[in-house]
Amino acid sequence: MAKSRMQAISVAGTILLPLLAAPALAQGPVVFGDVAACRPGAEGAAALVTVHGFKDRNGQLRIQNYTGAKDEFLASGKYLRRHDVPLIEDDVYSELYFGPQAPLCSKSVAKNDHVMHVSSFSKCLAPGYRLGWVAAGRYAKQIERIKLSTSLATTIPVQIALADYLKHGAYEHHLRQLRRCLAEQEAALVASIERYFPAGTRLARPMGGYFLWLELPRQIDTLALHQEALARGISIAPGPIFSAKREFLHYLRLNFGHPDSARQQDAMAILGQLIAAQL
Repeated sequence: MAKSRMQAISVAGTILLPLLAAPALAQGPVVFGDVAACRPGAEGAAALVTVHGFKDRNGQLRIQNYTGAKDEFLASGKYLRRHDVPLIEDDVYSELYFGPQAPLCSKSVAKNDHVMHVSSFSKCLAPGYRLGWVAAGRYAKQIERIKLSTSLATTIPVQIALADYLKHGAYEHHLRQLRRCLAEQEAALVASIERYFPAGTRLARPMGGYFLWLELPRQIDTLALHQEALARGISIAPGPIFSAKREFLHYLRLNFGHPDSARQQDAMAILGQLIAAQL
């Protein structure tokens, strides 16, 4: 987890209560956990952490890097105000949208100052720079102190270089090109799934990001599939690794962050065969 996110969590405390839900797949709305049951204190939530999601072509929310949930109830701030609980909004994928405009973040619609909006250049520009930011609001001074005590400072040359890059408009041009590439790669991956995967496979096509969630037939064990795929040099993300309770055994996440290639087509064909072998 990026330092800015860890620092935001440190401000809130160490007790985090996940809001469990299906990882935004196939059809139907995302079912969120019972947020209203969360209570502050030793047995409750010290903070709520949400991960940015894009709506699919049917208007349903699809979470990119599933570790929590994002909901209009949280954005409204009612729960946050009532229990004085911060919302840490992990929004690192929001600039990778495919539509005409970026989706709104919770920080932009929240009616209070309980939201810490966290983002980064690592997902859309330069992973190795490890440079991000947090719009911390009322928690800014606390985060500054934690930043100073944990990592002291962020490298100055990297910040200067990125500031100059942003100043001259190159970043927006880069993002437009990247979005077009990702949209094309998403379409290519979907075509491969339709070609190689067995009947009963369902997927949700997000309007941004670079992850595609699939729901496979219920008898598929994606943890076993993960091991079999690794033995063939293929890396996938099985659903249970995104759940504290090891749920979502027949769910799978694929990455379309790389251009389509003959090697990728071969990998998808092998993956389809491994899935079929479990049926």
